[in-house]
Amino acid sequence: MTLATTPPIRKRKAALPRIPPRAQYFTASGVGNLAWLPFVHRPKRGNKSATMWRVTPTEDYRLAYTIGTEYAAHFVHFLRDNPARPGGGVLRKILADADLNDSSPTGGYVDGFIHYLELLLYHQARQMDLYAYADQCHERIDRIYQDDAACGEESQND
Repeated sequence: MTLATTPPIRKRKAALPRIPPRAQYFTASGVGNLAWLPFVHRPKRGNKSATMWRVTPTEDYRLAYTIGTEYAAHFVHFLRDNPARPGGGVLRKILADADLNDSSPTGGYVDGFIHYLELLLYHQARQMDLYAYADQCHERIDRIYQDDAACGEESQND
C-alpha cells in the first residue's frame, strides 16, 4: 500500500504596491469611466466586489503615502479631463469606501490622498474669490431647484 502524498502548497508572493503610471482621462463626452482610476475596482461581472477605494495592503507607510498622493493627482486629473463629473459626489463615494480609521501602514494611502487634496485646495483658494464662487454655486443650485419646481407645476397642469 502506498501513501498518497499531497502536493506542496505554493504560496503566492504578496503583490507589492506600486506607483501607477500617469494617464490621460479625456473623453469627448466629458464623462469618463471611473474604473479607469487606479484605485477604483469595478469588475466586469457582478457588483459584489466593486469599490471606489481598492489598495494593496502594505507595511510601508511612506510608499502608501506616496501612492496615495499619486492617486489624488489621478483623481483631480480625471475631474479636469471630464468636466461633467465634478459635483456628482465622486469624492464622497471614494471616501465612503476608504477606511479613514486605518492606523496600519496601509492607512498611508488615505493620508497621502487627503493631504494632496488639501494642498491643492489651498493653492487654488489663493487664486480666487472664495465667497464669490460660493455665490455662483448657490445660484446654480437655485436654478436646478427652480427648474424642478417648474417641471412639477407643468405635470400638475397636464
